[in-house]
Amino acid sequence: LKFLTAAPCRKTIRTINLWGCNGIDDEALLLLAGSSLPALRKLHLVECQISDEGVRSICSTCTDLRVVSLGSEDGVCATLSTS
Repeated sequence: LKFLTAAPCRKTIRTINLWGCNGIDDEALLLLAGSSLPALRKLHLVECQISDEGVRSICSTCTDLRVVSLGSEDGVCATLSTS
């Protein structure tokens, strides 16, 4: 993700699929949130190690997101996904 968030093409990325990447955590979402991703519309985070706080950070900075896929067998992000 460090290379992706520094790449010139990041401004045209429309979809990021991190589904099943169990190394993705809130720190990774903060890294994404801190980079400029103006075209990002879809973000898939199913089975990642994230919390509501991480998802809120990315949603507050990537305001054009239209689809954020959340899900987990243990109910992570239950509060955010039901609100």
